[in-house]
Amino acid sequence: MASLTSKRALATRRLLSLILAISLSSRMFIIGEFHCNRGSWRKSILKGTKLWLTFGGIDGREGTVLLDDKPIKRFSFKHLVAILDHSADAITTVDKRLRFTFWNKGAERMFGWRTEEVIGREMSIIVPEEREGEFREVLRIVEEKGYLEGYQTERITKEGRTVPVEITLTAVRDEGGIEYSAIHRDISKRKKLERELQRSLNNLRKILNQTVNALASAMELRDPYTAGHQRRVTQLVCAIAQEMGLDEEMAKGTCIAASLHDVGKIHIPIEILATPTERLTEIELKMIKTHPRFGYEILKTIEFPWPVAEIVLQHHERMDGSGYPAGLRGEDILLQARILAVADVVEAMNSHRPYRSAHGMKKALKEISENRGLLYDPDVVDACVRVISEKKFQFDS
Repeated sequence: MASLTSKRALATRRLLSLILAISLSSRMFIIGEFHCNRGSWRKSILKGTKLWLTFGGIDGREGTVLLDDKPIKRFSFKHLVAILDHSADAITTVDKRLRFTFWNKGAERMFGWRTEEVIGREMSIIVPEEREGEFREVLRIVEEKGYLEGYQTERITKEGRTVPVEITLTAVRDEGGIEYSAIHRDISKRKKLERELQRSLNNLRKILNQTVNALASAMELRDPYTAGHQRRVTQLVCAIAQEMGLDEEMAKGTCIAASLHDVGKIHIPIEILATPTERLTEIELKMIKTHPRFGYEILKTIEFPWPVAEIVLQHHERMDGSGYPAGLRGEDILLQARILAVADVVEAMNSHRPYRSAHGMKKALKEISENRGLLYDPDVVDACVRVISEKKFQFDS
């Protein structure tokens, strides 16, 4: 009788470990590992508070949850089983040999196996073969830390269907050794929504790219003298951004800005754009210097996920404050604009114009190197020189 009573009490305490996160989640966020000690369970939670689970009755089928010695919840064996079986989640336990010792109604619904079919069987029946190594590593972490929440993986049903799940795992230790409890949540609908959102995002990005290309093409069609300039500047900007280790999103925004950096010239007469700088009148020169501002005004109405309009506005600013339109200095200039400034100068000097021949790459690199730290960001100049001299970057024709 004593042995049976002990087993029942042990089973009750193990069941309790499974439902704590469910029945008490509205009261506290529980993390860590449960320990059984002389008939009571204790657990550290937020702010060093102690949670005590005391058991009474001949077979331990009734008990009280105490928070800092104050009763907050009474429970019974029937109560625990009802909570477990009515849970929409699949709740299971496995022993140290990874054989099932508990399987609720939610698990039956999710995986298709009846309780009597799985108890005592290895959990490999629901783990895809390619995921077994991953899961054993997860169990090692749980054994070490006691708890793991939000673990996303896949499981398989009795019929062989794959189910994406999010699992909360807890290590349960008592006089019988260690067991692992798991709450599996089917996230099929969430994954479907994520895929739909990703498709929508991809479509939006496609539309955005088409808009950018249309604007760039419109500028180049209007101004044949600088046809291809923005495209080639973009090539160098992207190479420099990669060399400097910019994160993917920041690099993407920088490249988009580069492909549109001269869009503000669309309001400047073609005759002025085709005139060598030294032949421009003061008024014409001032007009050309308005193109970053006009570009900003055009692009600020488009809700880019990057500061494209601001980059375009600043791409003629210089480190010493001698640039335009605002005379910004140093780090007041966006890094993306500093990258664009260097690439713009290098491409312009390396390319042929109707009113002059190309200066060549050697002179272009000499220009940015001699003015490194004065006009141009030194880190950007160094990256540009490495890209061209060491990595043999070349503009596409």
